[in-house]
Amino acid sequence: MVRIPNLNKINNGKRVFFNPNDEQKKEYNKIKNELVKKYSINLSNRDFIIKQLIATLTHGDYINYKVPEINLVIIRSDIKNFYPSINKHELYKKLKKGNLLSQQTFNVLQPIFFSGSVTGIPLGLPFSSVLSEIYLERFDEQINSVFNPTFYFRYVDDIIIINYDSLRGINDLDINNNLSEIFTKNHLIINKEKTMITRFNSSDNLNFSYLGYQFKTINKKLLISISEIKLKKIIDNIKYSFYIYKKSNQSNREFWLLYYRLINIIYGVTSTNEKNRKIKFGIGYSYKFVNDEKQIQELLSMIRGLIHSCHLNSRKRSTLFYLIYTPNSSLEILNKRMDYTKLTSNQVSKIKNRLKLTTSSNNISRIFFNLYKNFKK
Repeated sequence: MVRIPNLNKINNGKRVFFNPNDEQKKEYNKIKNELVKKYSINLSNRDFIIKQLIATLTHGDYINYKVPEINLVIIRSDIKNFYPSINKHELYKKLKKGNLLSQQTFNVLQPIFFSGSVTGIPLGLPFSSVLSEIYLERFDEQINSVFNPTFYFRYVDDIIIINYDSLRGINDLDINNNLSEIFTKNHLIINKEKTMITRFNSSDNLNFSYLGYQFKTINKKLLISISEIKLKKIIDNIKYSFYIYKKSNQSNREFWLLYYRLINIIYGVTSTNEKNRKIKFGIGYSYKFVNDEKQIQELLSMIRGLIHSCHLNSRKRSTLFYLIYTPNSSLEILNKRMDYTKLTSNQVSKIKNRLKLTTSSNNISRIFFNLYKNFKK
């Protein structure tokens, strides 16, 4: 049996992820860059997709978010068990037929394609996402050919198709059959539970979710909020942060742990990972297009209630309240930022003192390790 040589595996109980060492990552990143360049691959950008989706629904009205009187058919679907389901032998034949890659690259990729220990494309390797995009080129072409969509995007395995009018005369069963046929032709499995068809006309109120956002129309205005599932995860993390504090000895250190954990959830945060690469997260970045003021207001009200539920002195209470201070609109919280990568040495020292860290290192990832090392649900 051919095996991928010397690759560490991480099994989370559901899927197996490969964890190459630094030397392997360097080699695999070169392969990724070669694949991107020679196959002209543009990896999907979630923010770009959402921005284009808003433009499609409002005809570019980013000020009033008014949805014109149009008829829409919105199809959402998902590729089941995406990476493992990819037919790696078909992918190998496509790469071989294209004859664009160096022999050295093929020598590295061959064990992946012919290994009995890996189903589909292995998870966790730097070039995995690019290989999947190359494989799905024909899939995307067929979606465009069959549905002739006004708007079509696929974010990894999450699919959305919008058409203004050409699908109005086609019933849902035929749409499902056409979609399923495209999946079958490409050796993929459609996730029927996540396949939904929504029809919208001028007398309806739009209501659908995509990529963590919820899109609704109220009085012809597009209301964008955090989807229910994602919002619940955010609320659970916030509540758990307060639970950890209440169960602790409530020392100054525990207070500052709560303080920075809250920042990391509700602000737009820039930090670095263990490889010193910049990463961005938090509501401010993940949900920057939200315009549902009521939803954010309710979220901040919940946080205020949790602050009140703690036995804090007036200074500490004010410190936490200031984090969520939005004098004009609750949506202002989406513009609050914390950039750990731009902190001065004195600012980093201040954080270390607050968290009682004795390390001489100013590495941000080390600070994050201490913020979350006992943060287990």
